[in-house]
Formats: sequence, structure tokens, C-alpha cells
Amino acid sequence: MKTVYGIMLLILLVSMLTGTFNFQQVKAGGSVGVKAGDWIKYNVTTTYTSYDYSEPQPQPQWILIEFQSVEGTTLTGKMTGHMSDGTEQIQNFNLDVATGRGNATPFFVIPANSKPGDPVIFGPGGVINGETIRTYAGVDRTSVYATISETSYSGTSRITIYWDKQTGVVVEAYGTSERTSMYIKATETNMWQASIFGTQTEPIELYVLMAVIIIGVMGTIAFIMLKKKTSKAT
Repeated sequence: MKTVYGIMLLILLVSMLTGTFNFQQVKAGGSVGVKAGDWIKYNVTTTYTSYDYSEPQPQPQWILIEFQSVEGTTLTGKMTGHMSDGTEQIQNFNLDVATGRGNATPFFVIPANSKPGDPVIFGPGGVINGETIRTYAGVDRTSVYATISETSYSGTSRITIYWDKQTGVVVEAYGTSERTSMYIKATETNMWQASIFGTQTEPIELYVLMAVIIIGVMGTIAFIMLKKKTSKAT
């Protein structure tokens, strides 16, 4: 097994586990749920139960994906990986969400609003297994997920991936093998806003809410001042 330095989000995950998964091109179809300027950041945790190299290699601590352009179903962008030795790995990517073609891992973004039973470019015969609600970057998000297992000479590896349903972007992934486990989870993004009073708030809704609060406070102050003036006059 060998540490991977190219920061391809889930190629990183898979290759650091076994490097044995056989990815297939599957026509997924569907639309793109991200737009230029969107970004998402992940924390990464890697655990080794045994080593097959003499010196520990730098491990990724966080990964940032920035989407720079969207044309049809094709995305371009940049991935930055911060390693445990303080260095950063940067790689530009392009990906056709509908076909999986490009230089990026073909399943770190899937078509928006995918549902259980839909094909996903994720190993032999990959399909989305289910739908659930999980919390990412402070917001409860509807997510879809898939799991795949594969057995090779080095043992059995298992990977589970969650995608945000609305945008199609990976929000969580974890994998285990005989010697390694890796966990990736989205912790920050500009694609949705942290919750206020327990509900998800979009930017325009936030501005309206702030305006309502300000107007309400000003109205209360005005009422108190008017009441004081009235009591003084009497």
C-alpha cells in the first residue's frame, strides 16, 4: 500500500485503503447542482493498524474543493489538500457529472436530486442504496448514500459515501480495509447556511429576518419612548 499525494478526493480515500477498486463508466445522466463559486471543505482522519513502509508518510488533514465553472454537465475547479507535514497539494480538475469523464474521481459529485435505485459511477453495478437526513456544516441536509465492498489478495475493503441530495456533492465518506481506515466529512461550505433558531436559512431569508428583527427592535424602542413622554405629560 502506498500513500497517495494527488488530491483527488475519493481516489485519495480508495487508494489509501487498497487501490483495488474497479471503477466503471456508467451513464448516470441528470443535472448539475453546484455552480461556479461554490466551495466545500472536509476534515480527514486516517488510521493505520499496520504499516508496510519504513517511515510514516504525510497524511491529509483537510481538503478544500472549489468549483470554478459549470458548462452543461461539466465542472472545473481546484482541490487543495493540507497534509500533516504542513505542505499543501493542489490539483485542478474537470468532471462531466453525467458520464464520469474527466481527470477527477467520477463520483465525488453526482447528478443533483439523485434518489435510491439511481445508478452511480461507483464500482461495478453501483446504485444509490438509500436516503437519510444528516448534519453537515451545521445544517440538517437530505442525503443519499451508497456502499460497496470488494475483496482482493489484501483482504476485504468497504466504502460508504454520502452525497448532499440537492447539490450532488460528497458530504461524507468512510472506508475500512485490513490495515487502514479513513473518514472524510464536510465541515464548512458556502452552498448552504448554518441554521438559525433550528432551521436552515438561505442568504436572502437571513437578510429579511435581520430586517424584521431590526424593525421590531426600533418599533419597541419608539413605543417605550412615546410611553415615557406621555407619562411625563400627565
